[in-house]
Amino acid sequence: MVMESERTEVLVPVAPGPAANPEPRGSGRAGRIAVVVVVVLVFVGLVFGVLDWIARSALQAAISRSVIQVSGLPDTQRVDTEISGPVLPQLLLRNLSLVTVSSQNVNLAGGAGDLSIELADVSLGEQATAREIRGAARFDAGQLTYMAGVAGMTFGLDGADVTASMSVSAGGQKTSVGLAFTPASSNGALVLTTSSVRFGETEMTIDDVRARYGDDALASLQPRSVCLASELPGGMRVESVAVEGQQLVARFAVDATGLDAAALGEKGTCG
Repeated sequence: MVMESERTEVLVPVAPGPAANPEPRGSGRAGRIAVVVVVVLVFVGLVFGVLDWIARSALQAAISRSVIQVSGLPDTQRVDTEISGPVLPQLLLRNLSLVTVSSQNVNLAGGAGDLSIELADVSLGEQATAREIRGAARFDAGQLTYMAGVAGMTFGLDGADVTASMSVSAGGQKTSVGLAFTPASSNGALVLTTSSVRFGETEMTIDDVRARYGDDALASLQPRSVCLASELPGGMRVESVAVEGQQLVARFAVDATGLDAAALGEKGTCG
């Protein structure tokens, strides 16, 4: 009889391996804190944005009303005000870095023009002041035509010149007559100096007209002036007039820095 030997197997204990990506103690709490901080910052940003928008709207509306009252514009005139940068920090400092006030189709010199004024470093103290005040009055071709008020005459802008044209009847035929003016400023007035004359397809300079028709023909071609200063606050000084693109632009600066009726309310004069 064959006896099978008994075999005893010895099991070697296996050491447990390290846990995969163990979570550091406290990392969960730090993550939750970070989320809370982000949420709070977003909330604060939203609240600041809403409050800044409310403050901006109220302040811009107040400035627009003040401009209408001080300048004597009609109550129906729309005046737009834009404040650069966040408003709340500037209110705390009681200083506005840049304020732009604009209005379209403002009554000027018997016509209408678009006005814009920039005020830099505006102090919001008891006596409001600005470090610098500059502005511009802009006229397009239609506004110039309306300002001239000459029946049948149309104004335009060509290069650096202001042009005017109309049709005249001569010998039973209609002929187109045109004038070109060089714009400039003098003592608060817009001055238009005739630079050339066109009869039909023939264009002549002022010297050509003098040589052909004599000095008497130049009497009707003398410079024409329109007083702008009488339509602007007395503190505004017209600095330049030139054609820019498709607009005639008169730029001005304000000598006084006080923003009150004494500086901006009374109208100026030419001469």
